[in-house]
Amino acid sequence: VIALVDREHQVISVRATAGYEAIVREIGKLPDFKLSPDNFSGLFVKVVNTGVAIFEQNIQKAMAAYSERTQQLLKKLGTKAMIVVPITFKDEVFGVLSAENTASLRPLTINDRDLLSSLGEHIAVAMANAKNFQAVQEALNTSRILERRERETKEKFQQYVPTEVANSREDHMKILESPLNKALSIMFIDIIGFTSLAECMPPERVQELLSTF
Repeated sequence: VIALVDREHQVISVRATAGYEAIVREIGKLPDFKLSPDNFSGLFVKVVNTGVAIFEQNIQKAMAAYSERTQQLLKKLGTKAMIVVPITFKDEVFGVLSAENTASLRPLTINDRDLLSSLGEHIAVAMANAKNFQAVQEALNTSRILERRERETKEKFQQYVPTEVANSREDHMKILESPLNKALSIMFIDIIGFTSLAECMPPERVQELLSTF
């Protein structure tokens, strides 16, 4: 069983199973396990909270240490022995990996636990790499969006002011960040007959006309 932590909903969800086909047909999807920092009575939750593997060679003898819900599930599964290891990378627990011998008479051993722990480490590294790759992709996508918006803003600005003014907009923004005293010459221009002319023209033609001045 591979079960992963869902921090948003505070549960541990079973994501993959092998060897449980008959049980799944009988009881349906394996249940989620509620994640609580002070809960140590569930197998999966305890491993996630402590980051320490559990190896029960005789689950019947250890049954009383677990919650009633865990006991009911273990009885339904017919579990005799069980190993649960954390899927951990750099102190972050992504979930758990478990194995049991419901259909085998061979007892689980320390070698089985070590093998499962090694698999858990490989899964954790793969998940961490995928998480980092996703973060890089999201950062790149955000950067592309910002660059596109900047380009579109400049293109729109160039429709109303000369290109050199549009290109110097960033310098103007820096100037606005601090007070500046400067002598300015301002010229107001009135286009004779512009109002009546603009009323007879589509907006695109008005913009084109104004851009010639």
